[in-house]
Parts: sequence; structure tokens; C-alpha cells
Amino acid sequence: MLLVQGTLAKLQFLFFLFLCILICGCETKELPHADTPVGDSEVSLDEKNRLDQIIKLTTTLNAKIDMLRERSEKHDTQLKMCRQEIQRLREHLARQTGEGRKDLKARIQILKDLANQEKKAKKKVRLMIQVHTDRSKALAADFDALFKETAE
Repeated sequence: MLLVQGTLAKLQFLFFLFLCILICGCETKELPHADTPVGDSEVSLDEKNRLDQIIKLTTTLNAKIDMLRERSEKHDTQLKMCRQEIQRLREHLARQTGEGRKDLKARIQILKDLANQEKKAKKKVRLMIQVHTDRSKALAADFDALFKETAE
């Protein structure tokens, strides 16, 4: 579900960028030739380079976010598997009498530790996703501001 939402958000953002570039391209003159001073055109080469840089950074961030979401899903799957195995071992431990109880308790403890590691890793990945999402939003705002500035 998160992957679908992330993909839709990425597509919406790329569509927005495409529209902005399309509108920007329709309202401005062509880029100046090498012998034409930069000040004669509505969009300077620096502004165009900055817009291109923002688009590249945003695309890179979106790719990282998708990768992190996949990693988060992997940690979630591992966590669920650990919890299921712990539950199965606890049920087996309840039926077990005598020898073997210590071994089962040790395996349960190992699985608990593994589950805690997966939980921490998942939390860390979610924080990284949030940081990258915030950066992407900041770049989108920067793009919007620069686009409005060049349109005027």
C-alpha cells in the first residue's frame, strides 16, 4: 500500500514538474546563443541550470524514498515472521514439560532480540523517509518560487 501511495505521489510530482516546464517553456524566449548576453533573455542560464538541478535532485530523492519504502516493507515482513515464530514457540513451550524448555526459552529470547532489531531498523528507515520527503518538499517549494520568479 505504501509503495502504491509513494508511486502515485511521485507521478503527481513529476506531472506537476512537466506542466511547470511546459508552461515555462511557452512563456519564455529561447535560450540565447553564445554571443548574446544573458541579460537579454527572460530566463537566464543560471536559472535554467538551477531548475534542472532541482529536478535532478528531486528525482534522486524520490528514487531514494522508493528504495527506503521497499526496505521498510522488508523489515516489516521480517518483524511479522519473528512475531509469528515467537507465538508458535510459546504455544509449543506451554505444551512442553521437562527437558527442552530452556532451549525453547533461549530461542524465544533470540527471536525477541531479533524482532527488536527489526523494529529499530524499521523506525530508522521511516525517519529517513521522512527526512527525504521533507527535502523533496523543500525542493518543490524552491522550484515553485524560482519558477514564479522566472515567469514574472
